[in-house]
Formats: sequence, C-alpha cells, structure tokens
Amino acid sequence: LDSTVVYLEEAYEISKEAGLWEQVSLRAANIGFVYQKLEKWEDALPYFEEALSIAREYLLPSERITALHFLAGYYLGQDQTNGVEPLLSEALEIIETGKRTESLLQNHDLYHGLNTLRGDYRNGLKYYKKMPHLKDSLKSVKVATQVADLESKFLAAEKEKENLALRKEAELATLKINQRNIVIGLLGGLFLLVSLVIFLLGRQ
Repeated sequence: LDSTVVYLEEAYEISKEAGLWEQVSLRAANIGFVYQKLEKWEDALPYFEEALSIAREYLLPSERITALHFLAGYYLGQDQTNGVEPLLSEALEIIETGKRTESLLQNHDLYHGLNTLRGDYRNGLKYYKKMPHLKDSLKSVKVATQVADLESKFLAAEKEKENLALRKEAELATLKINQRNIVIGLLGGLFLLVSLVIFLLGRQ
C-alpha cells in the first residue's frame, strides 16, 4: 500500500500539470482511499475533499459520485454519521440522471451502513433488500455486454473466414490464369518452331 501511494501521487502530480482534471479527481480519491486502508485518517480526508471539490468545479458527474461515496465511506469507517446523508443524497441526484446501476448499488450499500450505524434497522433493511435486485440487474447488463462481445467476435471470425475463402478463390483464379498463359506461351513457341522448321525445309 505504501508503494501504491507513491505511484498514485506521482500520477496525481502529472495529471495536475497536464490539466487532466478527471484524472486528478480520481487519483486524489484513490490516494485518500489507500490512506484510509492504512488507517491514516488525517492524511486521507484532504484528498477526498479535494477530489470532490475538483469534480464539482469541473462538472464531472462520475468522478463526483466516486468522491462522494469515498467521503461517505470515510465517515462511516470512523463511526460518524453526521454529514453522510447529504453526501449520499447529492450522489443519488446525479445517479438518477443516468443509468448508473453500479453506483446506485454502492449508494444503497452506504445508506444501509448509515442506517445500521444509527440504529435505524428498518431503513437499513429496506436498502439492503434493494441490493439483490440491483446486483441481478448489474449482472444482466454484464451478461448482455458479454453476449454482444461474443457475437461481435463471432461475426468477425465469420468475416475473416469469408475473406480467407475469397482470397483463396482469387489465388486459384490467378493460378489458373498463369497456367493458361504458360500453356499459350508454350503453344505459341511450338508453333513458331514448327513454322521455322517448315520454312527451312521449304528453302532447302
């Protein structure tokens, strides 16, 4: 994890110099997450806050959701519930503007953790029950993607077979033409030779 931080911070600085703000936000969030894993809570928080600030400033919806979820997870990881709900509500507003099943699943998981930590087990259970459906939906999307990928590969393979067959046909046709030209050349040469012999015999 210590090595991970070093490489992430290097990538973070390069992205910052290049003005790649999507990458800066993601790198900052990831650095904060690694510090959280190392239980260096004070080092993690500034990176989470910077990731969210950049995502808000540059209107980056996906990165904003990531930063909001990481920040919410940070507080819940320290058994703090204050300020978590507004973060999840903000993330949910963005999630609902597009098809973000995986983000919605994570949002429900964090809501489940928040309510459980509060002792509100009824609401915690409500969010927990929503998660299997979302997981199934996410699996369906992944399965559909895999099927589409397989179909694409199958069509590409069939196209390659078709192209190979056409190339073989073209090569066979070229071979036949070459053979015909050789035969014509030989016959022409033989005709000239016979003509020359007849001519010479006639003169003699």
